[in-house]
Parts: sequence; C-alpha cells; structure tokens
Amino acid sequence: MKKMRMGHAGRASVAVAAAVLGMSLVAAAPANALVSGESDETTAETCWFNSDTEVTQCFDGQAAFEAAVEDQTGGVLLFAGEEAPAARGVVAPLATYVLATFYADSNKTGASVNITTTISTMCTTHSFTGNSMPSGWNDRVSSFVSFGTCKTRLSENINQGGSSFGPVASANSLGVMNDAASSYWITG
Repeated sequence: MKKMRMGHAGRASVAVAAAVLGMSLVAAAPANALVSGESDETTAETCWFNSDTEVTQCFDGQAAFEAAVEDQTGGVLLFAGEEAPAARGVVAPLATYVLATFYADSNKTGASVNITTTISTMCTTHSFTGNSMPSGWNDRVSSFVSFGTCKTRLSENINQGGSSFGPVASANSLGVMNDAASSYWITG
C-alpha cells in the first residue's frame, strides 16, 4: 500500500475539518451529559435564599445546593406543589419547598437563586413578600420560574415600589425590568 504525504495545506484542511466536526458533535451533546460524580468547571453558581431564616448561601451547581438543603435541614427538598414522600411511621418528613428560582441570564440560564420556605401551603393560602432581593441579587435577575401554583412579581425598587413585572408563573426575559429588580412578591 502506498503512503500519501500531505503538505502543510493538506494537514491544515484536515485539522479544520476535524475541528468543525468536533464542534458539531459538542453542539449536539446534551447539556446535562455529565456522569454522576463528575464536576463541571462551567457549572453555574446556585444560591439558596431561605425565606424562613433570611440567609443566602451559594454553591457550585444545583446538586451541591440540593445536598446542602438536605444536610442543613434534615429533610427533603421539594418544589412548591410537590407532596412529600410517604412518611415512615407517624411523623411526616421535614420538607423545604422551592417557591421560585431567579436566573442571572435570560431563558432561565446562568447563575441562579432558589427562594425556599418550609410552609407547604405558601402559594395556596399565603404570599411571600421579599422587600429586597437576596444578598448579591439586587438588579441581577433576567428570567425566572415559579413552582406549583406560585406566581412571581418583580419590582424595580425595594418594598415593591416602582415599575413591576408580573405576577406570572414564568418568564424567559424581563424586557425593561431586565437586571432591574430590587424586590419581589410570590403569591398563588
């Protein structure tokens, strides 16, 4: 079999073709293609605002947030509207409910902060008023999602003052309210 020799231009063309093929394969890969236990250096920061204690904590990704909630509360993490798993014995398990998640970028991407409570009926019988944004989140929200029957309204100023957006269950972008929210209200 005769070997072919490629000059510099030929090798460059092969390298470009390989790079294009590689990029198309990367683009086709699912966003959550990590194997369990692997870390992803591009994992967005995920914060937790516990509305019961008014403490904000941030973690490297959603999995670390979920583990921290369960470790610190001794209970399960649920999204508003979800029911706690069946209890063993007579005592129901403790639960922390995510009412809404705010995102730093549009289309519910980028860093996020989860607003939580232990009140299971928060959006059915109660409303939650955040007179200011969680620490590090003033004028930073670009999209959000509310869970269960919850709807969220973002306001331009603290104490629900100024222009507002919502209440709606979800928003991929906030128009003129992008990076302008200083308080919020979560209701049913």
